[in-house]
Amino acid sequence: MRGTYRIVEQMRRAHVGDSWTDVSLVSLLDGLTSERAAAKPIPGAHSIWEIVLHLITTQTYIVDLVLGSVRPFRPGDEWPPVDEVTEDAWGETVERFRAGEAEVRRVVSDEMSDERLDAPLQEKGTSAYNNLHGYIQHAFYHGGQIGLLKKLAS
Repeated sequence: MRGTYRIVEQMRRAHVGDSWTDVSLVSLLDGLTSERAAAKPIPGAHSIWEIVLHLITTQTYIVDLVLGSVRPFRPGDEWPPVDEVTEDAWGETVERFRAGEAEVRRVVSDEMSDERLDAPLQEKGTSAYNNLHGYIQHAFYHGGQIGLLKKLAS
């Protein structure tokens, strides 16, 4: 499982720490208040909180893909709304993000063999390898957005 192990390690680095960029998603969220997380300093853009909810949705999607349980997205699935802006609700969202990321890494480690990396995860889809690396790229894309939003909302 050398190839799979290396992908899971890159997931950990992007989301939790030790990435080449020296910035992980978790480090970007550390110390944020609910008010800053919900702020929309760019009109029409998503808030940090909305991006984190989107990342949680992506975690669920990747786990479902690896386990072979895929359903199409319904309107609103990809960008869930922020229900209430409180410190408790924000804390719960961050914990869901952390737990979801640990679950992604666990499922990929347990269920994905190196032999499966070249096979599509769903009919007419791209390879597992492409999807898992795309998941990591997605993290860095949104991490950049979160970093900019943090500066603008301070």
